[in-house]
Amino acid sequence: MKNTDSIFENILKLLHDEGILEDLIIIGGWCLIIYRHLFNYPKEISSLRTSDIDFLIPIGQKFSKDIDI
Repeated sequence: MKNTDSIFENILKLLHDEGILEDLIIIGGWCLIIYRHLFNYPKEISSLRTSDIDFLIPIGQKFSKDIDI
């Protein structure tokens, strides 16, 4: 799991560095990892997740630049 977590962190950093992370909403199992971290790892928030990262892109969202994901 540690390696998977570091890959997730690297992906977030790359998206942030490209300036498009502000245009996306992370949903699904990986957002729970962020919530757990933000709320000091409460038992009520599951640590289960899938291997893919799910993004919600709001209808009509305009990205500030093109990026090859």
